[in-house]
Amino acid sequence: MAIHIAPAGYSGPKEIKYLFIDGGCLRQMLQDAAGSYGAFEPRFLDFSKLVKGYDKTFYYDSLPPQKKDEDKDAHSVRMDEQSAFFDSLHTINGVHVYEGDARRRRKTVQQKKVDIMIAVDMLTHSFRRNMHQAALLTADLDFKPLVDALVRDGMHVTLWYPHGKPNTELVYAADARRPLTFRDLHSWSADDFQKSHPLPHAVSLPAKQIQGGFLIDTWPIAMDTTAEVFEIESDGSFTVVFPSELNRDKNYHTHVSHPDRDFLKFYVQECFREFWKSPI
Repeated sequence: MAIHIAPAGYSGPKEIKYLFIDGGCLRQMLQDAAGSYGAFEPRFLDFSKLVKGYDKTFYYDSLPPQKKDEDKDAHSVRMDEQSAFFDSLHTINGVHVYEGDARRRRKTVQQKKVDIMIAVDMLTHSFRRNMHQAALLTADLDFKPLVDALVRDGMHVTLWYPHGKPNTELVYAADARRPLTFRDLHSWSADDFQKSHPLPHAVSLPAKQIQGGFLIDTWPIAMDTTAEVFEIESDGSFTVVFPSELNRDKNYHTHVSHPDRDFLKFYVQECFREFWKSPI
């Protein structure tokens, strides 16, 4: 009797995962990061790293409208930069770009068609069962009815959103959540940028073990949590120390170190929220 042996490593049918990106939300995240972390610029983003692990990625955005008091040449430069970015996305396997319209009304920029395109595409792919899982990067509450409909239809939906700026109704509507911080943007950045701008080093230690350092400042990082800032004499670097709510042993403290004090402050306040009772 012949015995059939399955090929080594086979684990059954592959799960298909699609990623849908609200380009306006991603651009705002990049601009905010550039404002908080001086060395970072949106051009350092390596989009191929962001979409890794997804069979298809759909990116929705629009060309920028002309700003008030902006001359045509300056607007043309911004248009060309955005178009060049769209062209670069087209070269990545599995990435598809769809453009809507943007119009300036009073002091805000409103995107037209983008929300509708995202909703139609996500519902269509879900109805046709083209995907097993869907991820949506956005912070726009207008997408809650879409997420609700997808979840009711049986689609597993993961919401990607800027950490610390959540809309709880939207966050809770999804099956899973991925709060995005500068750690994510750094991991999606070009290799050269990562090497020349390493992230702060973090470690959990019993109590406050600061050797060769002296206290120079304190930072309130939550209603009932204060971080202590130490300058290390040997190399002039800085270490921030705070208790970790995630550690079962309350004597343990998290130590985060980096040479740039300003960078360290933004990084700790943004990327360690989960350490002091901030679930979203």
